[in-house]
Amino acid sequence: MIKNKYIILALLFNLLNGVTFCFIIYPAIEKRFHASLDGERYEEMALNILSGKGFYLTPSDDPIMSFTDKPTLLRAPLYPYFIFIIYKLFGVQVWIVQIIQILLNSATCFLIYSIAKGTYDKKIGNISAFVYAFHPFFLWHIPRFYTEAVFIFLLAGSVYCMMVLAKTLKLKDAVTTGIMLGITNLCRSIMLVFPVFLLLAFMFIKPSHKKEIIQCFLVLIIFMGLTILPWSIRNYILTNQFIPIQYGVGYQFLRGNVIVQTNSLIGENSFQRSLDYAYNWEKTVLKQKEKENGLIFDEQQAIKLFDNLALQNLKEYPIECVKKVVKNLFFFWYIAETPTKSKIIGALQLIVIVSALVGIYFSLRQGIEVNCILMIILYFLLIHAPLVAVGRYAVPIMPYMIIFASFGFVKMYAKLSQEVSSRILERKGF
Repeated sequence: MIKNKYIILALLFNLLNGVTFCFIIYPAIEKRFHASLDGERYEEMALNILSGKGFYLTPSDDPIMSFTDKPTLLRAPLYPYFIFIIYKLFGVQVWIVQIIQILLNSATCFLIYSIAKGTYDKKIGNISAFVYAFHPFFLWHIPRFYTEAVFIFLLAGSVYCMMVLAKTLKLKDAVTTGIMLGITNLCRSIMLVFPVFLLLAFMFIKPSHKKEIIQCFLVLIIFMGLTILPWSIRNYILTNQFIPIQYGVGYQFLRGNVIVQTNSLIGENSFQRSLDYAYNWEKTVLKQKEKENGLIFDEQQAIKLFDNLALQNLKEYPIECVKKVVKNLFFFWYIAETPTKSKIIGALQLIVIVSALVGIYFSLRQGIEVNCILMIILYFLLIHAPLVAVGRYAVPIMPYMIIFASFGFVKMYAKLSQEVSSRILERKGF
């Protein structure tokens, strides 16, 4: 039973905010903000599974996701099947999916409290939970068919398991962490190579326990692999290739190029405008290559084409690729679909980022163990910087930025209070 009244209050606010935004605010602003309910077409895939068609995407404006000759490998499976299971159990009821996503968001709020409390103390846990409960980033995707609500919850669960493992170095905790990372990858495969980064973090935390760390990580990788293995087997049956979860790095790399070329660090930035340019270029390339080869591409051939083009671009323009990575380290935090959204997100992010940097500084200075959550932030930055780096992809790590920001705010407030008190005493002659 939870005895902390502050976290109970934060969770109640989180639930209330989720319900209010989902069923009152979102319906009122949906058309004005062009906020598509199924912008990523996950519900469409769930309905295809429900109707017996299978794991299919139907044609859309996205030229890479317009091949219908066979089941797709462009999506991770967990979220479409999450919607499918809900529809199978309760019928095609959007509001039930939304309610479950609200509950998952509240569960994430509690996990963030637990992570912050375990890293610092109850006070920082309470502040982090309250900020999370009211932060608009975590409300925005709840009413819609986007992976965020599920993925952020799974990622927080994985981070909590990592922190437990870092303290115990027990094999049973390595099993739990491996399974959690495997499930998280089945929602978004971005975490596939994260165990390497985590291994480095653990070696830094406990350099005298190398044997136990290596044993734990072997177990972790085995159980992560076993968790995703059924989907890997499905992919091999479809392609005769080893594809752990999904493919498509090449076209993401090339789309990242377009975003960098069509936006500036300070200006009228728009992710949607860049995406439209990328779509037109990709359609032109596909038509040209199909004409040259006298065939109609399927999904695998199109992906292979763009993988080769991305590799060629990297070889021919290495300096431009380095510049792209540097710019994307900034774009990652704020670029959105429209210039207005980019400015709003940028303003919100600046407050959190500055406070988080202060929190990270004081954490490292005081020798507080923050390597696990710090590594998550660095990992997301490094993974997205060479590919597509937009504000939406920063959302999963914002809970950890908020934890650092909460600690930074407390330290700044304490320093300021101390300074004010000193000046008052000086004026009084003490």
